[in-house]
Amino acid sequence: KGQITGRWGSQKRDPDVMIVETCAITTRVAPSFTRIGHIDLFGRRAQRAGAGTAQMNELREMVRHAIFREFPEILESSAGDADGGDGDVTPEQAAAFLVSSGFAIADVVCGWLRVGFCQGNFNADNCLVGGRTMDYGPFGWMDAYDPLFAKWTGSGEHFAFMNQPGAGLANFAVLAASCAPLLKGGEDEAQAIVQRIQGEMESKVADVWRVKLGLRESQRAAAAELFDHKLEPLMRESNVDYTLVFRQLAECLKLPHDVSDADLLEPLAPAFYDSPNAFYDSPNRAEWCDFVRAWRDEVDGTAGTIEAMNEANPAYVLREWMLVEAYTAAKENDDFSVLEELFELTRTPYELGSDEMQEKYYRRAPDRALKAGGTAFMS
Repeated sequence: KGQITGRWGSQKRDPDVMIVETCAITTRVAPSFTRIGHIDLFGRRAQRAGAGTAQMNELREMVRHAIFREFPEILESSAGDADGGDGDVTPEQAAAFLVSSGFAIADVVCGWLRVGFCQGNFNADNCLVGGRTMDYGPFGWMDAYDPLFAKWTGSGEHFAFMNQPGAGLANFAVLAASCAPLLKGGEDEAQAIVQRIQGEMESKVADVWRVKLGLRESQRAAAAELFDHKLEPLMRESNVDYTLVFRQLAECLKLPHDVSDADLLEPLAPAFYDSPNAFYDSPNRAEWCDFVRAWRDEVDGTAGTIEAMNEANPAYVLREWMLVEAYTAAKENDDFSVLEELFELTRTPYELGSDEMQEKYYRRAPDRALKAGGTAFMS
């Protein structure tokens, strides 16, 4: 150790080391990049001790601009008030802005749950008021199901996959508190709107699982029972691929009504990371059979249901190991064919595509990708 540190200390180290790397420029395009954090800043200034008319006017102008860029219909519904992003904002417009933003945030979070995506650092600075996110990551899609999945090692449980609705609500609560001075009912009205959005978020999250299971709106209670008390606990215990288990579940509807337990789970086998041997010996196999039979009793097993499930459950997502293969080939071999292949694949992610594409990409993640740094997780 002493020899190593001594040699390192005696060497001349030039801090200006030039490294040539292939890189690209990413251009972000959006109606606006207004973050909740932006409005939070002006809200804090307007509400701090000693604040005056100037700070309150700045908050109004900031909210007015956000409405103009993200929800112009709110201004258009007010006669003579759609002239631009500058000017006053009424209490009614501020309230409508909060509701619209809350609905949009609920939509984006539920979209993530549906396709297995985790933003990983969904705080108020990375949450845009229009229901989008803007961050450098790390973020990504889940392979093996884990409710606490996140690509970033610093995410913590509060930004994990299944906790994203809570993170979205926490962000929205910041937005509502920031806009409270503009509301007729002040903080009480802001809190009432937060409670409304919480109900909307819970309803939309429940609908995610209902739609993924192919059930009708009238079957919300059955969907909650099947997912919360049967499927989700089984996925947690079984080391199962999130994308494949939902996609392959529809294949179970093609089996005859009197199918044996031995054959009932055959369509799900590709989704299990311990398949084939451990899958067939698994102690929870009987519980999987119980779930599939209970689900088949509830769902309409027609071709239309299978089609609807396949439209809700993607066959392909941009898994990290796919991206690693693409950028490695591009960087090391100047080969962009893998990148171009993934681009075409993700243009129609709900279609299985050719046999060649299925063999390459309609599969569980390679075992090495489940633990490799820079693929399974990032710092």
